Amino acid sequence: MEETTYSQIEALLSILGSVKQKFLFPELRGWAASPDFIKELFKVLMEKSSIKKEITILELGSGASTYFISNLIKNHNINAKFISVDHSIDFLKKTQKYISLEGLDNYVKLIFAPFKYHVINNTEWIWYDSDKIISALSDSKIDILVIDGPPYDTQRMARFPAIPLLKDFFSKECTVLLDDYYREDEQKAVELWMKELENATLETIHTEKGTAKIELNDFKYKPLISICTPTYNRAHFLKESINSAISQNYKNIEIVIVDDGSTDNTEEVVKEIMNKSQIPIKYHKNPENKGRPYSRNMCIKLTSGEYILWLDDDDLLKPDAVSSYVQVLNQFDDLDVLYSNLETFGSENFLYNYNDFYKANRFLLRTQIENNSIPNPGTMVRKEIYNQYGFFNEEFIRAQDYEFWVRIAKYAKFKHTNKALVKYRIHEENVSVGLLKIDTSFESVIKRRFLKYYSLKEIFGNLPDHIAISDISIFLDKVFDLYNAILYSYLSYKMGNKDSLKQAFLLSMKGNYKETVEVIKRELQEVFPKKQIKNLLKIYKLFKLEQLSKIDNFYENSFQNIYKKGLKKLETNKEEAKSFLRICLIMNPMDENLFNLYSNNFGEEEAKAIVNRIITPQNKYETEYFPEFKSLLKL
Repeated sequence: MEETTYSQIEALLSILGSVKQKFLFPELRGWAASPDFIKELFKVLMEKSSIKKEITILELGSGASTYFISNLIKNHNINAKFISVDHSIDFLKKTQKYISLEGLDNYVKLIFAPFKYHVINNTEWIWYDSDKIISALSDSKIDILVIDGPPYDTQRMARFPAIPLLKDFFSKECTVLLDDYYREDEQKAVELWMKELENATLETIHTEKGTAKIELNDFKYKPLISICTPTYNRAHFLKESINSAISQNYKNIEIVIVDDGSTDNTEEVVKEIMNKSQIPIKYHKNPENKGRPYSRNMCIKLTSGEYILWLDDDDLLKPDAVSSYVQVLNQFDDLDVLYSNLETFGSENFLYNYNDFYKANRFLLRTQIENNSIPNPGTMVRKEIYNQYGFFNEEFIRAQDYEFWVRIAKYAKFKHTNKALVKYRIHEENVSVGLLKIDTSFESVIKRRFLKYYSLKEIFGNLPDHIAISDISIFLDKVFDLYNAILYSYLSYKMGNKDSLKQAFLLSMKGNYKETVEVIKRELQEVFPKKQIKNLLKIYKLFKLEQLSKIDNFYENSFQNIYKKGLKKLETNKEEAKSFLRICLIMNPMDENLFNLYSNNFGEEEAKAIVNRIITPQNKYETEYFPEFKSLLKL
């Protein structure tokens, strides 16, 4: 059975179980509401009626939903004032028939409100006669607004006028439900509404035609939020980014911009925005380019807010981003880090989804050592956390967010909201192919420092230590640090995991550590019967003959292959050559010829920094055991 059909049958059974009918109910789907939309309506209606003694429901566009709402009100004894509006007298009469047949006349007031012209922001719009709606409301405030009309062919964004014309009649915690959200016009209307409705939050619900659920919030806790943007030579993106911060429907915000010594027209762009903005904006320009972590720390120092929301200079916040976070803060006590999913735009469009680590710090620790599981774009952090655990480490010119999350992973209270509150721009300046274009020596340092901050038990729980150490070797291999991956494999072997010696052997060949390969080969032959290492010895023979290309999967990510690519690219594309040769330097920082090649082409200072990050001990295991291993393995 088609998934959509199944979900509609399931929703229909659910709503029929909540009502009683004597006669046939109106047709559903097509031009009428689908069962899953009505089911969402029922959820909101039941929730509102459980917390308010009397509720007012206004429906724009009568039909099947009118029948089911009034039926639910009757059969559940809900104290509700229900008004349903239509521009067509024929549609209204058709709805009236179903209502009267079922004996529901006392549970809904049907209003004929023919179209008329309205002027909104100096533009004419065709919409219902709002005087008739306001008259029917009398002194009541709308608790639930259901928008399923006017028809889309009335005009472009036909449903847009609903919010500008009715928002003054909303209760403090009104909920708006819009059908047909998958239509482009409805999405544009919602985007405009979200900028206009103060403290409103948006939830998009997967139904047959798409449902937008907008909730107005009467927040008790309204902290000052500092939206922070470090920037460098991104004037072409910055204006749009800052305007997305200014357009937040939560107004207790400030914006802090730290310009890291830009040489383009960034300062001019910012000052132009500041002159027009009603939101307070603080602007600081570093006298010279100091790097992203320095600028982030300067942002923190300049803030007055209780929370800091990070907005990169090329990304955008959705209008309800801050409201959505504050909504979560009003539901949970003492949260330190709030983060959402990321919706990409630009040259690529997809969604990054993240796990929720609320009260799951050990799960976070285990996840973080493998990959960074907390996004930086759009994440909001309690300022006190920086004061308590330290600012960004300026040693990390990249991956400084990852390093910070690692330091606080055990202690801070994290909470994910399952929405995409940030639009993450994909463009030429930030596109990378896997890990090829970034300096993963920083990731190596972070993963190894885990064991400086936390014990193996804190990270891996009851996993045996020798297996945990072996896993760390695998994680380091994934960021190309074969030097330390070999040493961690060998440590695991010394702790009792014989298979890790095989792992160290393969890693040594992959990283072109010729002397190390010979040492481990001899030890392998002492530890294992020959038949158990037969395949490894075959690879060894090909390695000796420099014919690893005959083993495709092994060769693809080997030092030899990547080094050849780097040499070839030096002739045609120096930037790509740098990416390949940097990986090789991370793989094998002891290769003098490679070091000299990298230094001559890209600078000795940078080459030394990469090598130092790889070979400098980062935890007690590396200090206590690795010096002996390095000597033994000729590393």
